[in-house]
Amino acid sequence: IPIVAFSAQISAEVGLQSLQTLAAGLFPLIVFTISFRNRGGYWMLSSLDYGCGFLSIAALVAWILTRHASYAIMLSIVADALAAAPTAMKAFHAPQSENPATYLCAAISSVITLLIVSKWDVAHAAFPSYLLVISLLLFVLTVRQYTSTKSGLDVLTLLRP
Repeated sequence: IPIVAFSAQISAEVGLQSLQTLAAGLFPLIVFTISFRNRGGYWMLSSLDYGCGFLSIAALVAWILTRHASYAIMLSIVADALAAAPTAMKAFHAPQSENPATYLCAAISSVITLLIVSKWDVAHAAFPSYLLVISLLLFVLTVRQYTSTKSGLDVLTLLRP
């Protein structure tokens, strides 16, 4: 999904800060590709997957018809947020199943990206802003596993794999 937003950012000449959007799309794409090599692995498409796919196609169509990258970026954000919903639910119900350091690093990356934004418009700032919000949400949901102890949050424990 972020690959569509990245492509739209490139067409809008966003520049260096579009690399975060590329990374947000490239790593899941790599995992997806590797999943085909795991003979014991499996995945099933749900209606949510089809909905996200539909929104990604709608983003491309809106971009082609209007020639405005902003429409593709906004629809990509909606699709990515829907795709992140199951992870958020899992993090809420089973925070120990996720590593909060992953989301903390993503949030820090988003802050750095937002610090170099040169033009505050949808093409330049929307996707990094969205990534900051979703990363912080997932961080808060997953870090709860470490804050239930009397000693509070131990940063070294948080950063262990």
